[in-house]
Amino acid sequence: MAKWSSTYFRFGTLLRGIGISFQCACNSYRAEGISCRHKFYSAEISALRSNKQLRNSSEIKSLVPYLDEGCLLRITGRLLEAELCFGEKHPIILPRRCKFAELLATREHERIGHCDASATLTQLRKKYWIPKGRQLVKTMIRICVICKKYNAEPADQLSGQLPRDRIS
Repeated sequence: MAKWSSTYFRFGTLLRGIGISFQCACNSYRAEGISCRHKFYSAEISALRSNKQLRNSSEIKSLVPYLDEGCLLRITGRLLEAELCFGEKHPIILPRRCKFAELLATREHERIGHCDASATLTQLRKKYWIPKGRQLVKTMIRICVICKKYNAEPADQLSGQLPRDRIS
């Protein structure tokens, strides 16, 4: 009994440590989120600051982005008259290749109980808009160990050799 309880408490401590380290990682990536956006969307941000049009080759031009007070790229959108909160009307634009976006997709996938890509993407889009977000979410689900185990196909078992008395 003592061995079981010590193992149980060590496991609980480990899980708390993992949760704390995940929170620290999220906080640091949240702080790096602005630099991440500046890294991938520097041309768009400079064009918006100088009130110029975005390049035609920009992947976020069709989203009609704008810079808010905190220098975050947000979508103008068509939901201005909807009874939604500000974050849902104007989600923050995140680059797909950013580690912060990957962490958000993974966390949201785990938070909603390892649902499929559409459910995860719906929850993500309440606050964030990730260009080619479905591709990112599907990649994160493909990497998820729990989903791999749940969706695994059973292995085919090879038949054994027949004994002599069963061969005619």
